[in-house]
Amino acid sequence: MRGKSSAVSLDTLTELVAFVKALLLAAALVSFGPAMSRCAPRSDNFTGHDSLRVVTINVWSGLDYRGTLRFGEHESADRREKRFDLLVIGLRRLAPDVVFIQEANPVDRFSSRIADSLGFDEVHQVCNAGVKFASLGVPVNFKEGIAILARKGLRLRPYAVWKLSGSFGVYGDLITVHSDESEFAQAATIEIGGEKLFLMRTLRTPRNLSMRA
Repeated sequence: MRGKSSAVSLDTLTELVAFVKALLLAAALVSFGPAMSRCAPRSDNFTGHDSLRVVTINVWSGLDYRGTLRFGEHESADRREKRFDLLVIGLRRLAPDVVFIQEANPVDRFSSRIADSLGFDEVHQVCNAGVKFASLGVPVNFKEGIAILARKGLRLRPYAVWKLSGSFGVYGDLITVHSDESEFAQAATIEIGGEKLFLMRTLRTPRNLSMRA
């Protein structure tokens, strides 16, 4: 007796991998929570002898980077919201002093929202967004970037941004114009015990990023 064969499309496999990735991220944050819940909340009053607790995380845009007017999305709005809630819960349990974020989308609203949720300050940089004028432009659901968050007592300040790759373009919250993928390094400063400490964040973009359908 011959069994029936079934074909699985590449798009289906891509969506499955993306879904598993989201589940693993959520599971990791939840599983680390009990172990890290013993970490005492950090004071905003730091001295030169205090240690610095740092978390770095790729928060995953959830996009497939395919399309012109709009990129495809691997998850629903509800699932994305639940993933955000799990991220906030996990970060609160880890009780970091500084958080480096990569692949935030849209980076301005995402970094501002998560900073408010944690009671942190934030600085961010748009890295890839297509063509945007304020809230108008294409791809409509794409404004990806990097961010640095820090406790308010650390006096986070933007320092500099360096473009590492990509052709000429404009990259900002109000205006973004570029036609290919770009990589950035972002620097900021904090103060501990009266001394300035430099922080650096970089972004490496997906290799298959395209502004074409």
